[in-house]
Amino acid sequence: MDHRRNSSRLHDPRWRAQRGRPHHGQWEDRGRRHPARRAQTCRRRQCSAWRRPGDPRRAAGFVTESMQGAFMTRPFRSRLLTAVAVTATGAALVSAPAHAVSGGATADTGAQPYLAKISIGTNDAACSGVLVAPQWVATSAACFAPVPSKPGKVEPGAPHTATTATINGTHERTVDRIVPREDRDLVLAHLDQPISGVAPVTVASAAPTQGQKLEASGYGRTADQWVPADAHTGEFTVDSVGSGTLHLRGSGESNICKGDAGGPVLRDGELVAVASGSYQAGCIGETSERAGATAARTDDLSDWMASQVVALKATPASKNAITLSWTAMTTRYRVYGSQDPNVAIEARNLLGETSDNHFTHTSLPAGQTWHYRVSVLDADGNQVAVSTTVKATSPTATVTDFNGDGKDDIATFKGTTTSVAVSDGEKFGAAAQWSSNLAGNGAIPLTGDFNGDGISDVVTFNNGPVNVALSDGQKFGPTQRWHDHFGLANQKLAVGDVDGDGKDDILAFSGRTYGDVFVSLSDGHQFRPAQKWHDRFALGTEKPAVGDFNGDGKADIITFTDSGAVYVSLSDGSRFVQDGWKWHNHFSPAGEIPAVGDFNGDGKDDIVTFLRGNTGYVYVSLSTGESFVADNDRWSDFFSIRDEWPGVGDFNGDGKSDVVTFTRGGRAQVYVARSDGTAFENGTEWHGDFAGGLEVPLPSAHR
Repeated sequence: MDHRRNSSRLHDPRWRAQRGRPHHGQWEDRGRRHPARRAQTCRRRQCSAWRRPGDPRRAAGFVTESMQGAFMTRPFRSRLLTAVAVTATGAALVSAPAHAVSGGATADTGAQPYLAKISIGTNDAACSGVLVAPQWVATSAACFAPVPSKPGKVEPGAPHTATTATINGTHERTVDRIVPREDRDLVLAHLDQPISGVAPVTVASAAPTQGQKLEASGYGRTADQWVPADAHTGEFTVDSVGSGTLHLRGSGESNICKGDAGGPVLRDGELVAVASGSYQAGCIGETSERAGATAARTDDLSDWMASQVVALKATPASKNAITLSWTAMTTRYRVYGSQDPNVAIEARNLLGETSDNHFTHTSLPAGQTWHYRVSVLDADGNQVAVSTTVKATSPTATVTDFNGDGKDDIATFKGTTTSVAVSDGEKFGAAAQWSSNLAGNGAIPLTGDFNGDGISDVVTFNNGPVNVALSDGQKFGPTQRWHDHFGLANQKLAVGDVDGDGKDDILAFSGRTYGDVFVSLSDGHQFRPAQKWHDRFALGTEKPAVGDFNGDGKADIITFTDSGAVYVSLSDGSRFVQDGWKWHNHFSPAGEIPAVGDFNGDGKDDIVTFLRGNTGYVYVSLSTGESFVADNDRWSDFFSIRDEWPGVGDFNGDGKSDVVTFTRGGRAQVYVARSDGTAFENGTEWHGDFAGGLEVPLPSAHR
């Protein structure tokens, strides 16, 4: 479009209607505003910063290209301009949502398939951009200013105006949210659907240096086109490198024009920056003869960009597990983990590959810290993005944490009514009814986290039928049949996560002369068909229990004989391995009440025995991972006397199991003795009226 055609528009009534507007509010019909007339208007509005003789700011100012026209904004006084760049002479550069490179050549979309054109509103404005991940485009923050002609702070969230991005000329997507950087002219724009079949650009990790040759591309103006159909590219040289900005000089006649803002600046095909501003020498419709441009650096933002793109989070799940989640982007991901904070992307750290945007790392000892990264794969299995490193610590095991706060609570069952008193770490609160339809008709209640949400639920066994009531943190839901035939008469029942997947399973010990041990694994919705995991364990009157004695994140089985010998069989995730591995020669013989818990908080379950009677002695033997220490240490001189019901739980949430006793009967008091890792403190009353009469309290070691 030449100036004669522009001149013919000088008397257009639309143009005349806008003449009286202030300088920062003047619209210019795209390609139809004569430069001389523009300068004349500026003189009439006394735009001294724009035309003072010798003022280097004369050609400066932010410019947003509109589909109707270019909206010229204030010069270097703009807050956004200051944030982007000011040249050594003080000249502010021009930020340009939507146009192309002058003096360059048509861009090869085959070599740069990741080029993006961003359209804002209904024919309002447009920008350039670059695909950095299947669902993310990097571009100029100025494009998303509420008023593009008046760049200011860009807020994260949905764009203020409906915006689309077209990748490689064919893939159009809606921009549904943006994530701006506060220290430079850069945003990441999230697409409502991922782009398939287009490889994102690789983000460089090394900073450009002065004198390096770079290549800039965009959909902005050229030397002879107002609205080119194709992107153009040109060569530039690095003049200087700032903390967040590059200063560039075009090679030959190359320059960045209005609308190239957000376009990629590449070094050997890798992204080092996105275009931000220019003096626009050589751009059609501009009179400035001064060359030079700025770009917002990306080479130092690879971690930030990856963290935004993948948005990886690590959250302690239920016992023995950590759950990872991230933004859905493509169809395949690889998950890497290590106890070393430097998680190398290599085979030794590969935990698995998944098509979901979540992953559960299972079979973890309690209290173990892990570091994670996730790589995003394209359809061909090539890595296209890697997350930053996140970490989480596997939670300590709880048995009756009904509200999921990491502290064990207490429950009591009276007929079909179930009441709960929640722990605040120092006492149990008032009892509240959580269900009116549990454990009736002689059913045996036990607790565990059966759906892996980190909250303890209730399971009841009734000589075959097995029902589960899931907790929502405030009450138990309706009972659901999870198994039709498990836990028959005379079998001893237990709960534990034997396969280490973060969901508790159920076990049945046949006892007598059989010694069969059956397991029914939870899938989070039901218990699967029972399988025999051991064929000779816990015979006759032996007292079996479940715990993670070697700290590998999988629950093992233990049995206490009448003579005091203690045997363990470890789980490998699919069976209990040892026939009879003696871990202690004399502990909790007949007449005493044994239980299991991690009393020193090292991630391995230990054993405790309550003598009761008039003495109330309590002994503990710690696990080494291969045996229980031979010396039986007395951890309490007076706790759970006579016919009280003792139990084990972490009631203050410090990762060390404590002991509780229910006096029951008419007193109905509840005492807790907390563990300090070497002994139990003196017992203190935590509740004055709970589980009276013949009610059945939990947690309980009573057999």
